[in-house]
Amino acid sequence: MYHLTMPPLRAIVLPLAASVISSVAMLPLLRSDRLTERKLDNVAVVNLPASIKEEILKGIRSDQADRLAFTFASSYFWASFGSVTRYKQMLVVSIMAPNANAASYSEWPRAFSISLDKSRVVHTSTSGQATVTVRTGTYEKGAEPVQAHRFEYADPSRRLHIIWHAVADEMPMARGLELLPKIAASFRMTGDAGSQFAEMSDR
Repeated sequence: MYHLTMPPLRAIVLPLAASVISSVAMLPLLRSDRLTERKLDNVAVVNLPASIKEEILKGIRSDQADRLAFTFASSYFWASFGSVTRYKQMLVVSIMAPNANAASYSEWPRAFSISLDKSRVVHTSTSGQATVTVRTGTYEKGAEPVQAHRFEYADPSRRLHIIWHAVADEMPMARGLELLPKIAASFRMTGDAGSQFAEMSDR
């Protein structure tokens, strides 16, 4: 008669525990809000949340003479039909012109057309020349309104403007406030945008 010999419980539990711990340690790397590098044409790079997908509206990057605007977004599939697209997130990074004035930094890029109903300012802060403003309100996702936030960052010293729409389910306000300075800090010029601004001003 044959007898099955079971391995000691310790031999089973320890490798399983190690596997679980390893999986948990990997979670931050798998999070959809981890930052990944994106190229802004051939003039700059910036790190954005992985949950924000491809660049859109490339044809209107240079529609305003005071900025080059790069638009990234993730949309709702079922709530977007016909000519209306509903966005989970939309983030526009603007490289501002050297002669952009205070009014330019307070304006939105034309690519950003998202509005919030019943919006109110819930956060403002300043660090050097950089200012951060956050509004919260409701966003019309078809017939179903959802809570959403709008984060705005402006820093004339770095010629940088960021505006970011995110529904609360995709990006809680506290997490967005944590990521926004990191996004801004990751921005760096890799080329010369002077010729593009010169061409825009000659139009």
